Amino acid sequence: MKKNSKHSEESLLKMRESHSGAIPWNKGTKGLSKPNSGSFEKGEHRSKNTEFKNGTPKEEHPRWKGGEIKTNCLFCKKEIYIPVYRYLLKNGNYCSQSCHLKNRPVKIETRVKIGIANRGEKSHLWKGGITPINLLLRQKLEYKLWRESVFKRDSFACQECGDSRGGNLNAHHIKQFAYFPELRLNVDNGITLCKACHKLTENYGKNKKGGVYEFC
Repeated sequence: MKKNSKHSEESLLKMRESHSGAIPWNKGTKGLSKPNSGSFEKGEHRSKNTEFKNGTPKEEHPRWKGGEIKTNCLFCKKEIYIPVYRYLLKNGNYCSQSCHLKNRPVKIETRVKIGIANRGEKSHLWKGGITPINLLLRQKLEYKLWRESVFKRDSFACQECGDSRGGNLNAHHIKQFAYFPELRLNVDNGITLCKACHKLTENYGKNKKGGVYEFC
């Protein structure tokens, strides 16, 4: 039947005949509550879900899975609360999907292939080669592997104050990145510092003077 069109007289007659003798659903219910309105007569039993809503302890609910447990994100060590069943399965102990992906081991060969497939003009962010050379070098896989090696050697903790919060650590070059190209990927030329301690080094940003970091 087309939209906004009317029934023919023949069609209306057929509908009348099909409903002839049918008993209305609300016949004899005048003054009473409508069926399925949530009212119950004495002796009737509520469903388990309804009982739960009316004060039944949550531990007795048919879908109860043990509640939540306090733990730490496997990657950034942030304090989180997760369902007990996820904690027992050991597959969801992360504060976010980002941490989950970062903590998932990826083969170096795979990372190399991904880097090659998205390098230069192949990248959707390509703007004609305007990225400064220093920033370009820091984005390469070799630099990322150097950074990870420094973090692992220093047990993912700032070597000045001991801070080990995820996302708050920098891999600092003891001898400046720009002036000592031969030491850029030398793990012995790196040290793990938190952001606050990193900003206090002599060769950080506007603090650049001699180019060599010295312990306090």
